[in-house]
Amino acid sequence: MAVTLVRFKRKERNPKKKRKTSDRKKLMNQCDELWRQIIKLQAKGKCQVCAYLGKDVPGRDSHHVVSRRHFATRWWPENGIHLCFTDHQPRGHDDPINFSDILVKILGEDKIRMLKERAKKVWQPKMGDLLAVKELLKIHLTKLEDG
Repeated sequence: MAVTLVRFKRKERNPKKKRKTSDRKKLMNQCDELWRQIIKLQAKGKCQVCAYLGKDVPGRDSHHVVSRRHFATRWWPENGIHLCFTDHQPRGHDDPINFSDILVKILGEDKIRMLKERAKKVWQPKMGDLLAVKELLKIHLTKLEDG
């Protein structure tokens, strides 16, 4: 008895067709962008690690002290530090143990402890929550821009 194998062709995706981004995801992206702007303004556009080390280097990236996956602290302006390209990837992501020591020196133990405690709280923001966060971030940004 001979068995014949039949191969089914996969339906090919249209490479030009993009997946639709949900309204919730769009709103989260908008909050992320407002948060980035706030962190940059708070640092006056300078890398905070370089400034601590006595250098004057412009920053490029806003980095979360406590991971973005913790929604309870994701958009807190206190949960950010502005970094130059040289410090962001190598220190912030590739060497988190030594970077945490630098963060404690820059931000202080109390602030790090407070962020860690806050991050333990489980919060899954709904659309109404995200809209409120966006408005609060806009207000905070406006206050920073006005001086």
